[in-house]
Amino acid sequence: MTSSAKRALFCTYLGIFICFLQAVFLAAQEQTPEKLRAKVVAAAKQYIGVPYRYGGLTAAGMDCSGFIYTVAREATKVQLPRTARAMYSFCKTVPDEKREPGDIVFFKDGGEKITHAGLYIGNNQFIHAVSDGENTGVIVSSLNQGSWKRRYAGCGQFLPPSLPQDTRDKKTTKAPASAKDGADEKTSENAVKKNDKETTARAESAADISASDDPFDDISAKIFCAFSAQLRWNFFSADKFVPTVTGASFQTDVYYKGRVLRPGLSAAFRLEPLMGIYQFPLCVTLGLPHGFCLYAGPVFTAGSAHSLGTDRKLSAPIFPGTFGALWQSPSFRADKSEVSFIQDINWTVFSGAGNTRLDFTESAASGLRFSTGIRVTILAKDLFN
Repeated sequence: MTSSAKRALFCTYLGIFICFLQAVFLAAQEQTPEKLRAKVVAAAKQYIGVPYRYGGLTAAGMDCSGFIYTVAREATKVQLPRTARAMYSFCKTVPDEKREPGDIVFFKDGGEKITHAGLYIGNNQFIHAVSDGENTGVIVSSLNQGSWKRRYAGCGQFLPPSLPQDTRDKKTTKAPASAKDGADEKTSENAVKKNDKETTARAESAADISASDDPFDDISAKIFCAFSAQLRWNFFSADKFVPTVTGASFQTDVYYKGRVLRPGLSAAFRLEPLMGIYQFPLCVTLGLPHGFCLYAGPVFTAGSAHSLGTDRKLSAPIFPGTFGALWQSPSFRADKSEVSFIQDINWTVFSGAGNTRLDFTESAASGLRFSTGIRVTILAKDLFN
């Protein structure tokens, strides 16, 4: 096969791969904000009737912030802070006329501290977890009810808005009828205070929550670790055009999960036996919406590198190192962690002996890699619990 034919075939495969990534990206975009909010409301309704349990996160029992935390994580993959007060700091505060189903409504107990929260479902109704009174557990209440109306502190959004300003809050979503719906209106003021005090105690006992409403108060709830294992492969070597598994990679990432971007650092161990080397890339990463991530950084190489498919000696400089992009599939839960599939494309810079320039085919055969594997992600503080 001639050099020009190899390049044409390579470009064809690369084009197919890029089209695949674009298709995945467009599919992810089809989930509109309105559909996402409806998904949150539907998930919240499924927990109506679950008993109250301080610190609970499952159908066996939940507290007010645990209920919201679980619903958001299951329906949207958004990792909210774990306390009502920290959620208030995390969310974007919006006026009541812009309130939409899927937003979080917050409450305070006398002072200015946020002590309770619920998920708004429209028609001035919200779903929340209550600890005591005639009706406990996850129930539906009204913002017009005296006790909640007095304590109402505002509305926060962690999802993108879906409706124009003049139509927001007019579209209602009613919860399923049950005896608990009306009976909750009779929840005593003492029961409300008791629930609020329990939530306040939880918030104040968290070491990472300060007295201010700074967005970084609950930073420990936004730092994640990810561990991945991948097979590295390419479509060709320097002397022939055939898909080849070239090695494996094991990587650890630590990142901060912001509302939009996820900056972080990664360290990896790459095995490239067909090139006679081991590599240790250290990269700066930037997570983007829809599961995409960009990264770049220096690479430290051990061994005597040679071109893939030939015995030509190569030089592996530390800089400029490696750069690439990664896509992560929607995840599924496994205990405290989330498991997802990942597809990576990256380029590592090599040069000929004496830092001579390689031709395109040899450079791509040695430096271009696709990596396919599995990633396990866990909240950093859960690693030690």
